[in-house]
Amino acid sequence: ARPIFDEHGHARSALVAWSDITAEKQTAESRRRLLAIVENTPDAVCLTDAMLKTVFINRAGRELLGLGEQEAAQSYPVFEADFTGQREAVDGEILPALLHGDPWIGEFRLRHARTGAAITVDMRAFGIFGGYGQLLGVASVSRDITARQQAEETRQRLAAIVESSHD
Repeated sequence: ARPIFDEHGHARSALVAWSDITAEKQTAESRRRLLAIVENTPDAVCLTDAMLKTVFINRAGRELLGLGEQEAAQSYPVFEADFTGQREAVDGEILPALLHGDPWIGEFRLRHARTGAAITVDMRAFGIFGGYGQLLGVASVSRDITARQQAEETRQRLAAIVESSHD
């Protein structure tokens, strides 16, 4: 609102303008609901920008990766490729699928931020695209399978011992 003055400086009327913000409020409410769901899911949910720079990791992901608050998560490289064969998988398999609009599903290894230990996850990654088809970022949902993988390796070792035993 803004007063309108006459030639003597007296307010004689007012100019009032308003804007319907119903849609904005609904969008903000929807965002809060979605964030509450994502923050409280038991799987790690990560979002990157188009350059694969991390912009968000949910609570379960921060716990899995040994990260503190969201600020620390933003410097974590989700698509780190320092494991054997992983750079080739990112460049030759994962990114081409995502850029083609297909999801990528498979095992991936992440690194614990504090200990440096490898964490094997089942990952589902998919591209997020803008209205003109441009890649805006990548979303991934991951579940820790490190313990399951270690148990399988132990089972295979025991099976190999039994197979090679003459008794």
